[in-house]
Amino acid sequence: MKTRAGDNLMVHKAIDLAKPGDVIVVDAGGVLTNAVIGEIMVSLARKKGFAGFIIDGAIRDVGSISKEIFPVYTRGITNRGPYKDGPGEINVPAAIDGMVVHPEDIIVRDEDGLVVVPLKNAKQMGR
Repeated sequence: MKTRAGDNLMVHKAIDLAKPGDVIVVDAGGVLTNAVIGEIMVSLARKKGFAGFIIDGAIRDVGSISKEIFPVYTRGITNRGPYKDGPGEINVPAAIDGMVVHPEDIIVRDEDGLVVVPLKNAKQMGR
C-alpha cells in the first residue's frame, strides 16, 4: 500500500482488509518525521494473524513492539504520532527503499533482512 508520509489512515483500512498470513507493506516515502504504526496497531495485526509489517517510513513504541513476537521492518523510529488525513492506496505496488513489492508477492525474511520474490517467479519455479 501507499500512504502520505507520516499518515496512517489507510494503514488502518489495510488492517481491516488483510487476512491471516498477510504482510502489510507500507510505502510511506521513507520519511521519518511521523510514525506510521505503533504498539496498538502491531498488537492488533498480531492478534489477527498477520505475518508482519514492512514500513518504508517510521514507527514508534519500539520498546513495546520489540517485546512482541511479531516481525516489523522499518526505515526508522520517531516518537511523533501519525496523521490520519489520507490519501492512500491499498493493493497497489509499493516501493521499499527502491525495491518494488506487488500485491501477492512472497516475502522471505530473517533477522538480517528480507527479500521479495515476485509471485510469477515462484509459480515458474513450481511453488
